[in-house]
Amino acid sequence: CNQSGTYGTGSIRGMHFQYPPHAEVKLVKCVKGKIFDVIVDIRKGSATFLQWFGIELSDENKKALYIPKGFAHGFQALTDYAEIIYMVSSPYNRDSEGGIRYNDVEAGIEWKLPVNKISDKDLNIPLINSTSFAGVTV
Repeated sequence: CNQSGTYGTGSIRGMHFQYPPHAEVKLVKCVKGKIFDVIVDIRKGSATFLQWFGIELSDENKKALYIPKGFAHGFQALTDYAEIIYMVSSPYNRDSEGGIRYNDVEAGIEWKLPVNKISDKDLNIPLINSTSFAGVTV
């Protein structure tokens, strides 16, 4: 079980995933503030490969998002402070981490707000077409 807080309306965290054999299932819930939670299908051969889905999670609507293996995950803070709790099926493995850049045109994510803040690590994730990203097998 992990917990993180993000300051700054418009801040983005993600889009993260772990390669097999450390791929993980996640269950995400926003316990303070509001986020736009986004997943991208990265399953090799999937009919929905590189398609995204987004949903607002907040302390008011009390919704949670189940994220299966084979999906990249990230979110945008829609309030000045947002705090999430997320359960994971596998412990973090640094050597297995992967990502999709938040603004990669191949995924085409439509964020709710202009981007206010993003980490250097997330900003420097290579673009899909520059790495010939073919997806993951889960």
